[in-house]
Order: sequence, then structure tokens, then C-alpha cells
Amino acid sequence: MLIAALVLIAGGLVTIWVGLKSTRGDLERNWVVGIRIASTLASDEAWAAAHRASGRTLMAAGLAPVVGGILMVLFGWGRDAFAATVALTSCGMLVLLVLLAGRVADRAAKAVDSA
Repeated sequence: MLIAALVLIAGGLVTIWVGLKSTRGDLERNWVVGIRIASTLASDEAWAAAHRASGRTLMAAGLAPVVGGILMVLFGWGRDAFAATVALTSCGMLVLLVLLAGRVADRAAKAVDSA
């Protein structure tokens, strides 16, 4: 269970880091991290606008597994059902918020391209 909690926390921290860099405008277009959909890859301007717009949502997405991992460490010892529920819930929240961030990014990128 400890390994699962640490993986959740690490993944969440990486997602928060990407969101923070996005919000600051420090995340340049690349082939590794970021919201990589057709509209965000259309131009450097679309990439920048999309990530600035979706950065806060990405940070919120990363917060879910960090909190879940901490809850697993604090309260999950010997309670496998609790730990599994927390892990699945926090992963589900991460996925939903990343999908929302993708939608926000898509709208921002398309607004740049149509302007």
C-alpha cells in the first residue's frame, strides 16, 4: 500500500508541476509533457494560450492523487478496502480533471487560431 501511495503522490506532484509551468507560461511546446491535441499543437501561440488557460485545472488534477496518497498513508494501514477506494477515487478525479483541462485548452487554442 505504501508503494501505491507514493506512486499517487509522485504522479500528482508531476501533474501539479506541469500545471504550474503551464500557468506561468514556462511550458514550451515539446514532445513529452503537456496537453497534446491537434488544436494545441497547431502553433506555438495556440500551445501557450491553451496551457495558460488550463494550468489551474491541471494543478487541481494533480492535487487529487496527492491528497489520496496522503490519506492512504495516514489512514489506510490494515484497511485495504479504504486504501483501494481512496486510490480509485483520486485516480478518477485526476482523469476527470485532466479531461476538463483538455477541453479548456482546446477552447483556448481554437480561440487563438480563429483570431
